[in-house]
Amino acid sequence: PIPLMPQAVAHFLTETMFLCGFNQWRSQMTNSLDIALSVALDLGLPVFPCMETLNEKGKVSKRPYTRNGFKDACREEVQIRKWWGQHPNALIGVPTGEQSGIFVIDIDQSDVKDGEASFHALGVNDPMTCQTKTVSGGRHIIFKYPDGYNLKNTTSGPLGNHIDTRGNGGYIIWAGSKTCLGNYQYR
Repeated sequence: PIPLMPQAVAHFLTETMFLCGFNQWRSQMTNSLDIALSVALDLGLPVFPCMETLNEKGKVSKRPYTRNGFKDACREEVQIRKWWGQHPNALIGVPTGEQSGIFVIDIDQSDVKDGEASFHALGVNDPMTCQTKTVSGGRHIIFKYPDGYNLKNTTSGPLGNHIDTRGNGGYIIWAGSKTCLGNYQYR
């Protein structure tokens, strides 16, 4: 497997676009269960419920409700209804990597982080793919997981300061999830 290096980013961003047609259904759903079911059944992505907690810095921290976290993610309606029946306000977790077929560039943005500046320094245009705005003001750029790569999670890694990646062994919170500090939204 080939690691993703900075010089491959422009090619990667232009050759592996993913998921552009959410506008038809995304604004119609406000219920976490309905969104989780739609992500699983309409988009074919496995989901699992996550909880939020506020850490000592007042930042939302996310963790799975399920014992095995993202490894428990599924597309099965009965299981999804059971999970969200137990946790009706759960955040919608979606695993990344080969398990789900998606790879995510996670741009951190806040008063003290400027991942957008690092992203623009890569010299690539804003990709025409599914993107979500995170609660902290950053964004997730979602791509089809490319064949022939072993993409893992990074933190402020090879793509620049305050740019993380989510690949094998990771997960993201999907748009429509609601937290006490705000909501994840499509961009």
